[in-house]
Amino acid sequence: MDEPLKAIANLPPQTSSSATSTGEKRKREGLVSEERENSSETEDVIIVGDTKAVKDFGFGGGGELHRSKFSKLQAFNGQSNLNLKGSLERNASGEEPERAKQDSTFNDFDKLREESKFAVGQTWALYDDKVDGMPRLYAQITKVSVPCFCLSVTWLEPDPDPKEKIQGYEEGLPVSVGRFKLGKTEDIKDRGRFSHLVQCSEGSSLGTFSVYPKEGETWAIFKAHITSLSSYQNHDWSAHPDSHCKYTYAFVEILSEDGDYPRVPVGFLHKAKGFSGVFCRFNKEVDTSYIKRGFIEQFSHRVPSFKTTGIEAEGVPRRGAYELDPAALPGNIKEIDVPLHLLEEPTVSNSEEGDDNKHSQCVYFASKGITFQTGQVWSFCSGDDNLPRHYGKIQKITFLQAFEQDPVVKLHIGRLKARLNKDVIQWSDKDMPVGCGNFRARKVLEIFTNLDVLSRLISLESTGDGDDYNILPKTGDVWAVYRNWSKNNKVVDLKSQTYDLVEVLDDKLDYKVQLLAPVGGFKSANSAGFGSVYVAATEHWIEGAEVRFTIPKCEMLRFSHQVTTSRVTKEVHGTWQEVYEPAIEALPGLSCVVSVGEKRKRNEHGKDFDGLKFNDFKKLRGECNFAVGQTWALYDDKVDEMPRLYARIRKVSAPSFELRITYLEPDPDDEKQIQWLEEDLPVSAGQFKLGKHHNTKDRSIFSHVLHCMEGTNTGHLTVSPRKGETWALFKNWDINWCSDPASHRSYEYEFVEILSDYADKAGVSVAYLHKAKGYASVFFRMGSDIFRILPHRLYRFSHSVPSFKLTGIDGVPKDAYELDQDALPETIEEIMMPSNSETQRKPKAIYFASEGKVFQTGQFWSFYSGDDDSPRYYCKIQKVSFVQVLNQEPSFKLHISRLKKAIPFPEDVIDWEEGKMPRGCGTYYPRTVLETITPHELSQQVMPQTSMDGKEYIILPKIGEVWITYRSWSPNIEVDDDLDGLGYDIVEVLDDTLDYKVVLLERQSGNKEDQEFEYKWFRAVTKSEYNDLLGVVPVFTIPKSERLRFSHKVHASRITREIHGELKDLFKVDSRPLPYFLSGDLNR
Repeated sequence: MDEPLKAIANLPPQTSSSATSTGEKRKREGLVSEERENSSETEDVIIVGDTKAVKDFGFGGGGELHRSKFSKLQAFNGQSNLNLKGSLERNASGEEPERAKQDSTFNDFDKLREESKFAVGQTWALYDDKVDGMPRLYAQITKVSVPCFCLSVTWLEPDPDPKEKIQGYEEGLPVSVGRFKLGKTEDIKDRGRFSHLVQCSEGSSLGTFSVYPKEGETWAIFKAHITSLSSYQNHDWSAHPDSHCKYTYAFVEILSEDGDYPRVPVGFLHKAKGFSGVFCRFNKEVDTSYIKRGFIEQFSHRVPSFKTTGIEAEGVPRRGAYELDPAALPGNIKEIDVPLHLLEEPTVSNSEEGDDNKHSQCVYFASKGITFQTGQVWSFCSGDDNLPRHYGKIQKITFLQAFEQDPVVKLHIGRLKARLNKDVIQWSDKDMPVGCGNFRARKVLEIFTNLDVLSRLISLESTGDGDDYNILPKTGDVWAVYRNWSKNNKVVDLKSQTYDLVEVLDDKLDYKVQLLAPVGGFKSANSAGFGSVYVAATEHWIEGAEVRFTIPKCEMLRFSHQVTTSRVTKEVHGTWQEVYEPAIEALPGLSCVVSVGEKRKRNEHGKDFDGLKFNDFKKLRGECNFAVGQTWALYDDKVDEMPRLYARIRKVSAPSFELRITYLEPDPDDEKQIQWLEEDLPVSAGQFKLGKHHNTKDRSIFSHVLHCMEGTNTGHLTVSPRKGETWALFKNWDINWCSDPASHRSYEYEFVEILSDYADKAGVSVAYLHKAKGYASVFFRMGSDIFRILPHRLYRFSHSVPSFKLTGIDGVPKDAYELDQDALPETIEEIMMPSNSETQRKPKAIYFASEGKVFQTGQFWSFYSGDDDSPRYYCKIQKVSFVQVLNQEPSFKLHISRLKKAIPFPEDVIDWEEGKMPRGCGTYYPRTVLETITPHELSQQVMPQTSMDGKEYIILPKIGEVWITYRSWSPNIEVDDDLDGLGYDIVEVLDDTLDYKVVLLERQSGNKEDQEFEYKWFRAVTKSEYNDLLGVVPVFTIPKSERLRFSHKVHASRITREIHGELKDLFKVDSRPLPYFLSGDLNR
C-alpha cells in the first residue's frame, strides 16, 4: 500500500483530482504562522482508527506535549487528496525558496587536484577539450617532476573487441568505460587539464587496463541512448556520428559494482534548484534502473562528488543527494525543487516499520495530544482527593458518533490491583491506594466516560501472561511522597494529607531522592504547600533536615504517585537555572481535572485577569493611517459619542498634523427614512451626500476607516454593513420612533456579526454577539441562530464597531471578536462562556481512520453496492459506531442514507430507459431509511453542491476530475447487460462550462508499481494511439444532454514520477473502481 493517509495534508477535500505542486505545498507550510492567525479552527478534533493512520497524520502518542491545533487540523482538511506532486514549477508567488539564492559549492573540488595528490602509477581523468570538455580521457602518470611541476603521462586508448564498438571508436565517438591500452606519451605542466583520480584495473594482457563504474560513484550517461529500462543502446550513433556531436546527459549514482551481475544498477539524480552542484533523487527510496554490461558506452564520464548530510546549508537534502564537481557538468541542466521527503529526518529501521503494521486501533484527541488504545495502562484520578495514584488497563473502546450530536466515548478498563510483597511494609487500611509496586489487571471491567480523569500513560512491559506489571520509581522520575508517612495512614484522611515533591536520584538499592522546593522557598507556596515552578531545594522545610535523603525500598509505599514534570531553563531572580514544571493536575491540593480556561487564568494572567485585552485599537488611529480619499467614522458627541458620523479626507498636512475633511450628510429617498432624519434621529447606514468642510488637528474625534460606495452618476455615497464587520443595533428599534422622538433619545444596543454583504432587495444576514464575562470587550456567538435585516429596516443599525477576530486563544470561543471599547456603551450585559468553549451547537470534529480512508458523519461518499464492481452509488454518513476489544479485530459500522434520483428528471438530459440503471451524476436526495455498510464498501468522498432549500444534492463532473465513461453509450443499456463487461474509457474533464470537454487517458508503463494492483498510472493521450478506423480522437466533447455517459468518478492524483530518468506528470489512479474492459489500460 502506498500509504495514502500521509498525503491528505492541507488541501480542501473537493480537490481530489486537482494538481498540487511541491512548491505550492512548501509555500503553504512556510505560511503556517500566518494561517494560524487567520484560522478559526479551535474545536476539539478526535480521530478514531488504526494507530498507524494517526502516526501517518503526524500525531504522536499519549504522552506527547500539546502541539498547535492548526498543525493538527490541516492534516484532515483534504480528506480525499493524495496528490502531492513533486514539482518542476516555481512557487505560486513567482519567488524562489530561500535556499534558491545559494549558489556556492560546499566542497572544494580543486583540493582533489593539488600538486601533492599526484604520484607515479596513478591513472587520472582529463577533460576532453576536443568534444565538450567533460573528463572522459585517461592517462597514467609515469613521472612527477618538482619543484617545477611537470607530469609525464602515457595516454590510455580504447581497446574494444566487438565490431560495433570498434566502429564507434573509429568514428570518434566518446568512450570512457571498458578496455583500454597504453598509447602515446606526453609531458603536461597544466594541472587544470586534470579532473580526478581513476580506479583502474590491470587486464590479463600486458599493457591493458579496464575502467568500470564503482559503487558509490556518480556518472553522467548519454541521455539520447535511453530507450527502455532493459536496454540503453542506440546503434545508429556510430552510423551517423555527425548527428550526435552535441550531447545531453542524465546523471546517476552507481548502486552496485558486482562484475558477475549482467546489469549495472543505477539510480537517477536530478539537479536541485538553487545550488550550483547539488543533485538528488526524486523518489523517497532509490528507484533502481539498469544498464546492461554489454552496452557500457552509455556512460559518458564520471563526475567527482561528495554525499550531502543536510548540515551544509538550509534546504540541502539529508540523504539521497550528492554535490557534484561543477567542472565536470555541462551548462543549462534542468532543475527540480528538492523533494520534501529528502529534507526529513532519516526514517525508522525496517524492524520498527514492521512493528507499525501491528498497531491496534485507537481514539486520538487533538486538543490534548492524547491517544487512547487497547492494551495501554494509564494512571487515573479517583477518590475524594482526586489524585492519579490508581492504574487501569484499557481492554475495550466503544465510540459512537451520530450526525450533529456529540460523540459518546467509553473506555472499558480493568483496574490494576496491587499484589502483596512481603519485603514491603503494607498499609494497615486495605483501602489505601498503592502508588507503586507489583500489579495485576483485574478481569472485571469498569466503564470510563469522563476521560479527563485519566492522567498519564504508563510506559512499561508486562510479565507472565501479559497482565502483570511492575510500576516503580526510576532514576529521573519526579514523585509526590507523603510528608508524614505511616503504615497507619487511613483512606478517610487522604484529603488532609500533605506531600513533598522529590526527584529520584538513584533506584539501585534503596531510593535516594532530592527534595524539590517552589521557587522562592516553601513559604511562597500556596496553601496546599505547592507552587507551579520548582528547583532543587537548598534547605529543608524542617530545620536541620537533609534535602537529599533515602527512602528504603521497604517503605516504597511512601511514594504516593508520579508527577509528570518538564525540565526547562528559566531566569530566576536574575540568574538562569534549570527548573521543574510539574503538571498542575497531578499536584496535591489541586483538582486533577483543570479546564483550559482555568489553566489560562492561573498560568498566564494570575488570579485577577478581569478586563483582559488582546489588541491595541489606538494603533488604528495613528497619524500614518490617514490618507486622502479615505472615509472615516467619527464619534457623535451630540448624542452618545458612538462613531456614527462620517467624513471624507480631502487633505493631510505634515509634519504638523492637520486634516481637511468633508462631512457626509444623510440623504435618504424613502419617506419613512426622511421622517426619521427630520426628527434628528441618528443615521449611520444608507445613502449620503457630501456636506460642509472642516479643518481639524484632533485625531481623537476619529474612530476607524469606513468602506464607502460611490454612485456612478448621482454623486451619492452609500454606507452599508459588510461581511465580517461587527455592528451595534438599536435595541427594540422601530421606524415609528420618529413619531415620538423625545421618548427615544436614550439608546440601548445589541451587537451582531455581519454574515453577508448588504443587498438592495435581500438585506443582510447577521448573528447576535454576547459580551464575555471576565474580558474587557470580547464578544462571542451563542448557538447557530441567524436572522436577516431587510432593507426597509436599515436604520436599525446604529454604528459600526471596530473589531479583531480572536483565534487560537485558550479559553476564548471559536469565532469570537474583540470590539473597540471606545465604540461601546459603558454598561453591557455579560454572560459566562461555556466551560468547554463550545459556543455553537456544533459537534466536535470526529475523524474515523480505517482502510486508508478518513470519514466522519455528514460526509458524502461514493460506494459499491450489490454485485456491481463499480462505485456508481452515493450516500451520506449519518452515524458511525466503533468497537475495539483487546486482541480482536475492530468493528466499524457506517449507518448511511442512500442518495436517490431526484424527481422530476431534467428535460434536457437523456435518461436511462430502464429505471434501475445507476446514475453516476445528477441531482439526488437522501433517503430517510438507513443502511449499514463497512468502510471497505466506500470508494471516495464527494463534495456535492447543495440546492437552495438544502434538500437536494448535485453531483456533476468538474474540471480536473477523472471519470470512467461508457465507450458505446446508449440510453438502452440495462442492468442485466453485464455492466462490468461493457467497454469503458478513462478521461480527464478539461472544461465543464457548456458541454464536457474531456481528454482520453492511457496506461503509463515503466513503473515498478505496475506489479502491484492497488494503483495504476495513466497519462493524457497527446495523439490517438487507438484504432484510427474507429475515429477515436484524444480530446472530444460529451454533450450535457448525454451526461449519463459518465459512469463513475475515480480517485486520481496528479503526481510527478521518474520514468527512465525523466520526470513526467501522471495520474495515480485507484485500481479498484477501474472496469475490466478499459481503453488505455493496455497492460491489463
